[in-house]
Amino acid sequence: MKKTLIVSSLLLLTAPCLFAQQNPAAANPFLSPAPLNNVGSQFNMSFDVGNAGTMDISGASEPQMMKFTLSLGKCAPSVNGVVSTIGTDALSGAALAHFDVVYDASIKTFYFTQKANVPMGLVPDGMHALSVHAQVTNLSSSGNDDIGANLNVQPNAAASGASQPTDDDRVEIFTHTTGAPLPVVLNGFNAHSAGCSVALDWSTSKELQFDHFDIERGAGKGFVAIGSVKATGDNSRYDFTDKEAASGLNTYRLKMVDVDGSAIYSDIATAKVNCATTAAIAVFPNPTSSSVQVSSIHAGVTLRLMDATGRLLSEQVAAGNIERIDLSSLPAALYHVQVIENHTVIATTKVSRQ
Repeated sequence: MKKTLIVSSLLLLTAPCLFAQQNPAAANPFLSPAPLNNVGSQFNMSFDVGNAGTMDISGASEPQMMKFTLSLGKCAPSVNGVVSTIGTDALSGAALAHFDVVYDASIKTFYFTQKANVPMGLVPDGMHALSVHAQVTNLSSSGNDDIGANLNVQPNAAASGASQPTDDDRVEIFTHTTGAPLPVVLNGFNAHSAGCSVALDWSTSKELQFDHFDIERGAGKGFVAIGSVKATGDNSRYDFTDKEAASGLNTYRLKMVDVDGSAIYSDIATAKVNCATTAAIAVFPNPTSSSVQVSSIHAGVTLRLMDATGRLLSEQVAAGNIERIDLSSLPAALYHVQVIENHTVIATTKVSRQ
């Protein structure tokens, strides 16, 4: 997977600052991850689009609506590893709040039109991110940079008389496949709740010089590794059980590690756990304004405090049959306390911080 990524983009020149000026604009093309190997490679492209001028683009009428196209090269929009004919389901980003989108699958092109009476504001907040998740559908010719996209802003007619700049109306970002076989072709990655645990399963069709999977669970703004599964070869099926899943929504991804240590990531899978209490515990006082005491436990069990979304806030090991959990620094809300023994959730209860 250590191949060379070639990315090219148009140089975006800085337009002179003119008084009361509209400027429908595009900027900051970005493609990730690198490199792209073969047909089926998954990647993301992002652009910033919007108004880089000093006068609102109002969207009040047809001449006052910003428009642009996003045309793909030898790739296609992808959702959960499958080419999307809908197209729009592969898009994300703040720009979508400002534009209506139509996708033409026959030419792999998106058409964006500013929503009526939804103005594109002024700098510095007038530019908004737009991302498309895609996969490679055709190989490049040797050395050709033709897998990616170009974004082309259609000049705003009402602004043409106001010296509208044109040097930032188009950006492009392209790379090419090496033609090398993918180290692993993942058929699917799924998560299912199973009582107080989450069962994960996935399968592959190809594994070339591939070593293992690291299973990662979402934690705060990132992910933490919770286990590893060794690769067994082409056309394999795998499973893993997270016995310490939090109550609420849990997110997972696979880190797929090659024999040389390089790695790529799977799409994210989610499962919601609604864990019923399996052992009697007592939490007092409840509600509380500062801390609670958890009783009817024993030394050595792990106590976890989580918010309503399942995010881990604190973790501690009980020293005896009563343990104190401090909530004084947390905002007023509903929280969950889990009791874990031998890597299994044996009890869970709610506590209210007032």
